[in-house]
Amino acid sequence: MRKKAVTKEMIVKQGLTIIEMEGIEQCSVRKMAKELGIGVGTIYNYFESHDAFILEAFNMSWNDTIQKINVIATGDSRVEEKIISIFSVTYEDVIKRNNLGTKLYTMCQSVNKPYFTSVSDRYKNIIDEILTGHISDDMRGATVDWIVAVIFNHVKHKKPVSKGDRLVIQQLLTES
Repeated sequence: MRKKAVTKEMIVKQGLTIIEMEGIEQCSVRKMAKELGIGVGTIYNYFESHDAFILEAFNMSWNDTIQKINVIATGDSRVEEKIISIFSVTYEDVIKRNNLGTKLYTMCQSVNKPYFTSVSDRYKNIIDEILTGHISDDMRGATVDWIVAVIFNHVKHKKPVSKGDRLVIQQLLTES
């Protein structure tokens, strides 16, 4: 009997599909194996544990979000629209992940892993590049920190961008 060829990426994508459709609680190694038509042991050839899968799924999904944000950052839109688009893409992608980040955060609290700091730093670098040349250097650092904090606060509370958020960002960027 011929074995089905499967890659680590295929396993993660299948797991992310389960998470998106049914939630993190339903994304077991057994369910992923069944959906892919492979044995449970095959998944363990790629991931030493379910937690290792969760970490890889988180990394892959955030890398996808960061790629989308980089496209926005290098586009031709006005600065305010880029920032608002980054808010929207981040919100939509986090909602789609269906508590994957919450699961990882719970896993990492006891081991102090830097995954969330890394994502935050990547956002800060992208926002800083967008704002360079548009606001003064002495205001840029604090503005970047504020924007990233607001983005992640919205994500934490699952709150989409509002008209008020748009107005605050527009005012902040025109006054700086």
